[in-house]
Amino acid sequence: MKKKQRILIVLHENFFPPFKGYRKIALDRINILSKSYLIDIIMPAKNSMGMGQWKSNKNINLYTINFNRNYLYIFTSLIKVIPGQTALYSNNKFKGYVYNIAKNKKYNAIYTYTIRSIENIPFHLLNYNKFILDLIDPPSQGLINRAGKSIFLFPFYIIEYFLVKLYEWRLGNIVNKTVLISKRDKKYISQNQKKFLLFLIS
Repeated sequence: MKKKQRILIVLHENFFPPFKGYRKIALDRINILSKSYLIDIIMPAKNSMGMGQWKSNKNINLYTINFNRNYLYIFTSLIKVIPGQTALYSNNKFKGYVYNIAKNKKYNAIYTYTIRSIENIPFHLLNYNKFILDLIDPPSQGLINRAGKSIFLFPFYIIEYFLVKLYEWRLGNIVNKTVLISKRDKKYISQNQKKFLLFLIS
């Protein structure tokens, strides 16, 4: 029997319970991937409530770590020129944990959902073939939609929008494939159009 290849999935938050749309989509995709690959999932979590389906899956290894988010990182995002939503979920303790779990393994792919996990992945220290970013929905377009609904928060959403667009361009250098949920979303992403992989919806 051919040995299954391994995928590393790094999540920015505990995806249980899956009451948010992107969590449900991510869980479905992970379950599909686990049928063909061995998967290491690393995510922050205070407890293991609701994670039974992953713990009972022989193709999934689940690793969790608990840490507190530092909301001051949102303000440092301007200095680092990264989106506030990415800075908020960045954590050196988490990044070190990811490295310790993955450092001696060979991965066919590193796979993550949204741009919020990316700063926690020490790409240059890991052994992997490709990086797949699953955006599910375009983050920059979501910010524009929110900005139009709030006069008071409009300046913050616009600043975040431009930080996200710039970040997307930078990610184009390390991303091998970007996953979106529909063809219409391609135009909202500032990346090489040839790198898109689409999970189509009707």
